[in-house]
Amino acid sequence: MVAKNTAKSTENIENVEAVETEASNTFPETWNELKGNPLFEGVPDMVQAADFSPTVSARFAVMRAHVQERADLLDKMGALGGDHTDSYDATAEVIAVAETIEYANYFYESIAVSEEAYHTWVKGRTAVDMFYLMLLLTRFYERALGKSSASKVRFETAE
Repeated sequence: MVAKNTAKSTENIENVEAVETEASNTFPETWNELKGNPLFEGVPDMVQAADFSPTVSARFAVMRAHVQERADLLDKMGALGGDHTDSYDATAEVIAVAETIEYANYFYESIAVSEEAYHTWVKGRTAVDMFYLMLLLTRFYERALGKSSASKVRFETAE
């Protein structure tokens, strides 16, 4: 399913791959840069990582763990590109993609400034498109949250 998709989805996957290939140098660092990427055309404003409450940060960590676990499973099966491995299971692939979308979509919907604008943005997208959008949004927020956390004063342990 992930590797086999429509022409529009294939075009979007190629855009995702281009973003990922350049990630070390040009992966979007700011919200405006992310919004400037054609994949994110029309993305509604969302709460930024630097403004996350401790609860939202914790919810992000849980969502990210679920998403990473499913992405790892898909990668091990060969479903994210390349040849399918002996462990490939089409049903497991569909479930992993759907769960990735479900966990991430629930989180991003909750931090959208306008829930209605978020629904408009995701409406009509294929599962493959949503899967890759959710992966990229998660990567963007993971990086942004790391930068935000790095700028905070840390408690030192007593020695």
